[in-house]
Amino acid sequence: MSGPLLRAENLRVGFPDGGTWVYPVRGVSFEIGPGEIVGLVGESGSGKTLTALSCSRLVGPPARVSADALGLGDVDLLRASEETLRALRGRRIAMIPQDPLTSLHPSLTIGAQINDALADHGVPRGERRRRVLEVMERVGLPDPPGTLRRYPHELSGGTRQRAIIGLALANAPSLLIADEPTTALDAMIQAQILHLLADLRASWQMSILLISHNLAVVAGVCDRLLVMYAGRIVESGPTAHVLAEPMHPYTRALLDAVPRLESTRRPHGIPGAPPTPWNRPPGCAYHPRCGYRVERCQGEDPPGAPVRPGRLAACWVSQAQGALPVIGTVSPRGASAEPAHRSPGPTADPLFEVTGVTRHFTVGPAWKREVIHALDDVNLRVHRGESLGIVGESGSGKSTLVRLLALLDRPTRGRISYAGEDLAQLRGARLLRFRRRVQIVFQDPYSSLDPRYTVADTIREALVTHRICPPGEEGAHIREVLDKVGLSTHFAGRYPHELSGGQRQRVCIARALAVRPEVLLADEPVSALDVSIQAQILELFEQLRRQERLTLVVVAHDLALIRQVSDRVVTLYLGKVVEEARADVYAVRPRHPYTFALSRSVPSVDRVGELPPVLVRAEPPSAARPPAGCRFHTRCFNAQPRCSRDEPPLDGDDGHRCACFYPVADAQYASLAPPAVDARAGR
Repeated sequence: MSGPLLRAENLRVGFPDGGTWVYPVRGVSFEIGPGEIVGLVGESGSGKTLTALSCSRLVGPPARVSADALGLGDVDLLRASEETLRALRGRRIAMIPQDPLTSLHPSLTIGAQINDALADHGVPRGERRRRVLEVMERVGLPDPPGTLRRYPHELSGGTRQRAIIGLALANAPSLLIADEPTTALDAMIQAQILHLLADLRASWQMSILLISHNLAVVAGVCDRLLVMYAGRIVESGPTAHVLAEPMHPYTRALLDAVPRLESTRRPHGIPGAPPTPWNRPPGCAYHPRCGYRVERCQGEDPPGAPVRPGRLAACWVSQAQGALPVIGTVSPRGASAEPAHRSPGPTADPLFEVTGVTRHFTVGPAWKREVIHALDDVNLRVHRGESLGIVGESGSGKSTLVRLLALLDRPTRGRISYAGEDLAQLRGARLLRFRRRVQIVFQDPYSSLDPRYTVADTIREALVTHRICPPGEEGAHIREVLDKVGLSTHFAGRYPHELSGGQRQRVCIARALAVRPEVLLADEPVSALDVSIQAQILELFEQLRRQERLTLVVVAHDLALIRQVSDRVVTLYLGKVVEEARADVYAVRPRHPYTFALSRSVPSVDRVGELPPVLVRAEPPSAARPPAGCRFHTRCFNAQPRCSRDEPPLDGDDGHRCACFYPVADAQYASLAPPAVDARAGR
């Protein structure tokens, strides 16, 4: 094919709103060549997914899709019949949706779903079994014959993601649209998925449109970047050039918000919030949040225009000057030039003491019961005034530990004390006092807020329950706590569905802070948020630690984020603490092979075209049947026969403890640490 595989010119998607139309996607133009990976990045609500759905003609009435040109090869997608589109979908263009669990049919096995996809496109019955097994092996699924017989709910998150990629690849499409394929995945699974996408391009010459809000993800695998804001492409160009020298203030702000594992410099959030299609400001849609704006930006919307060879930017400043000047603390690479401001350090006074804590769950019917080893013999201290980070893969026991600390669950064995008091003995007024002193922020802010309560009602309920202020004075306290988390008072009358993800999370934090707690437990507080909102939440945590002397316990699978917010980091694996160290040591010199593999699986926005190495490929063992000896030995690159027999103790000095007989040697830091995988190999 001599021309582009996919071409969109002046693509517009509108929805009726009363007597007028609003356009979440307005004038989007781009091309994807054969064998090319193009990244589409931007905050939630910028129009990324709607653009991708329009390219597959999956946006139906009452929406209206128009374009000067929208074609897949020689097919005009705007004028194609429904029969033609059905033949194209899956065969020439396929899509990986964002949430694999809700996108896979819950009552059909994985094998049946892939078989149906092949049957829909006329693959003979005798060939389907071979093709199904072939595609399962291609995407690296463990035990393909066994996985074919399983249902979606029986698979881990990484296996489900591979299964839905296999479903999309079943008919060998020429274009794959991947919508946030690594969001909410653990670092090692994320690295494996990125390697898989790079391999598909190299071996099948497949074109990929990769949608993500994570610039580090697209940096490693994409040839070109499209940056989207308020329904428009505001910057485009080769990935290396866009990330090294952004030409639009929004791109630079996104880079400035990215946390870096290898750096102590503080990420900065973008002030304000993206506009909705209903309240888009006049002129440049980004100008209310922009530090570069000039008078012209408020009245005229800049078109996308060349600023360098192969570079387009919709910015009056960069078009006039040929570059964006460096202002404030922002560096050309997007990192903050100022070091992170560390809050006052922890005291020697332990607030939480976890001693020999075990938590087992019994699941399954009576004739097939299994015991899930969520936590086994965990010993841990949380000091007053510190920020403790907890990391590990899904199923490692992170959330279980946080729920035990919050007294939302009780251990099977062991003891947890808070300020010297045994939590198991708390009753009545003492228990209520503990509830006020220790607050929790859950992972999903939408499901943890009552949809029938306004923001003010939600906070007022906490104030009344814990008798924080006299009756009738709740309004002033609500305004004070909203201001503390960066929300104006007009949010008080809104319901959860009227708020963005970042705003909902701030409301959850405000509810927790309203009762003046001593400890804030945050379980994956930013995993589903844009990097700009993540940076705002991190800044808020740091501010609260300085002003309120809060003790923080933060659970996250983003190791770069944990580095920025924590004083000390604990690594959990299959219910066991395998390493504990200061955050700076954890980032650069981890000792346990599992922690080392986790830290080296983190993609970096500063390593364009390089994918992180995959040092551990196998799936974690079942928590119902944990291995004997060291639980990581079945996946460990340093494992020796002793590891399968004996369990290593957690010991060490200088605040760095590690449970490993054969920790990472100095030579391995040099041989395994530098990522050297070229994602563009085969081009």
